[in-house]
Amino acid sequence: MTDDNAASALYEILNDVRSSKRQQIGEAWADVLDCKVGTSEFAQRHAEVVNLFRRVHSFVNAMPEGTQRDIYLRYAPAWHAGVVPRGNWDSPQNPPAKVISQSNLDQLGGVMQVLSITSADDFTDEAQDALVRGLKEWKDLLDEAGLPPGISEQVRSQVAHIEWLLANVSLFGSEPVVRESRNLIGLGVEVLQLVPVKARKVGAAMAYIVYMLGLVHAGIDHTAGILEGLNEVSAQIEVITDNPPELSAESNEEIVDAEFEEDPPGESDLDTSD
Repeated sequence: MTDDNAASALYEILNDVRSSKRQQIGEAWADVLDCKVGTSEFAQRHAEVVNLFRRVHSFVNAMPEGTQRDIYLRYAPAWHAGVVPRGNWDSPQNPPAKVISQSNLDQLGGVMQVLSITSADDFTDEAQDALVRGLKEWKDLLDEAGLPPGISEQVRSQVAHIEWLLANVSLFGSEPVVRESRNLIGLGVEVLQLVPVKARKVGAAMAYIVYMLGLVHAGIDHTAGILEGLNEVSAQIEVITDNPPELSAESNEEIVDAEFEEDPPGESDLDTSD
């Protein structure tokens, strides 16, 4: 994977929009994010670009005195305006070239040189494989009947967004992948509460995600908290069912501490029957 940081990712995206041959800003953004403006999918993906700006601004704001902090902060509004262009996105009077000036973009390039975050490199092939397998487990589960439509669509949308972030991890880095994977764990806990009969299969899908979070540096500190939450849900399930699923504290510890030391769980390692 390439050595990217938030500033270089934001620079690349704004440069792609600015250099677009399209007549309208909206068309340029649609090409860059590979979905139509005005859709829920576009809003979700564009929010990731806004998050890149937030990360860049936070970094610049935290720079020590005596550096170019104050200079860069003067350009921050221009970078924000590039991400969230003012005016009509559908008007030929606002072509993509007007999104941001070359000089303002060059200043962002300066931050790109200063900022040395290699979050994409933290996302190892092993972590990526575990996440892919976990997302596949989720999609297989969603193809079955039994999940309430509302939560099913939430999970399906979350899985699709994580897949897009994973496909673009060299650009956005691992931070949004980890963040949205944690959110998927939260949805999994909700599914366990709503449909405890699916606990085994949901637990298998969640196990891969928890393992991935333990591999990625940004998620290590949160793994214990995630497992604690799963144990609490397991205790609730045990109260309301005559045949509680095997999602106890002991089984969770085995998942992350024993079985995953050699390989992520395969089909033979976890019972995914109802």
